[in-house]
Amino acid sequence: MAVFGSPRQALEVLIQNQQREFRIPKPFRELLIDVVLGVVGFREEGSGKAPDVFLMSDLGEIQNRLRGADPIPIGEGPFQSLTVKKALKSCGPLTRDRDWSVYLLLEQSRIRFGIFRNSPSPLHEPSFHRLRTVTEPTTLLIGVQRSGESVVEIRAFGGPVIYFDTSGKKEKRDHPALLIHSVSKAVSRDVPPPLRNKLRRFYEKIMEALFTGPHGCLIAILEAGHPPPELLKDGIHLHPPLDPAQVLSAHLLKKSSETTTALFAYSNLIRNMLETDGVTIFDTRGRIISYHAFVLDPGVSASYLDLTGGARSRAYLRMKTALGSRLYAVLYKSQDGDGEFEAYRASN
Repeated sequence: MAVFGSPRQALEVLIQNQQREFRIPKPFRELLIDVVLGVVGFREEGSGKAPDVFLMSDLGEIQNRLRGADPIPIGEGPFQSLTVKKALKSCGPLTRDRDWSVYLLLEQSRIRFGIFRNSPSPLHEPSFHRLRTVTEPTTLLIGVQRSGESVVEIRAFGGPVIYFDTSGKKEKRDHPALLIHSVSKAVSRDVPPPLRNKLRRFYEKIMEALFTGPHGCLIAILEAGHPPPELLKDGIHLHPPLDPAQVLSAHLLKKSSETTTALFAYSNLIRNMLETDGVTIFDTRGRIISYHAFVLDPGVSASYLDLTGGARSRAYLRMKTALGSRLYAVLYKSQDGDGEFEAYRASN
């Protein structure tokens, strides 16, 4: 007879197995589970995104560690799950555009909660990404982020991390943090070094927004200077390609209100392209070559795959077979947060 465990039981086991790394007192551990389940179940009309939530014991960590600003207190309550529900209900809708995150300040017998402002700059890493990139340990500081519809990342400052899949899949491919790093590094690979790290950070912020959203996505990355392969000929091709590196270079040179506005506009434009149906095609110099491209099916004349659901996954597998001298890397992200990245490895 099959025995089914609840999501709470599964989370308890995962967190208990990593108790040494997370170092969470038992009352805080129960509260963390309430936060994760609340983020999993968060649904706000008009938005498929859940808020990023940070548990902390020191409000100063918002500025010192997360590089956030302007904490706004919203409410407080006793140290219990009902307060977590109240916090998500009160604060979650205010974070719809991800300019703000939710904080829970944990005290001995009370929880104070509110929101704080994330850095809006396309060149500054998001607060949650700070947890991934900075490794020194600190006081209690744990972030909870939902990717897509069913993957939740639970990360402590200093390295410990848990990925919790609520979809019931037995196997996940690559976790969101690795996918964000891999695709951002690939699209900036051939950018000159003075600009490369800035452009990679620019793309990391875009990809983070992509992976925390409800949309599926396909990305193809060409070797710079090469046209798309035959299977990606059907799309909206840009002549000349869209070149964010030029916009970024102009901003770093002038740092005017006009160049800042342009940087924001290009960031939003690329996000919109990524959320259209089909494949968005980049090259290794960070340029966007095409969008709304479809994978041609060689078995049917002049047709393309409808890139939704399982067809999106099949299109990704077709693109993987074309990796080589022209097509450098491909990325697949499903609606529920599952994903995979593959880059061409030349045999020596």
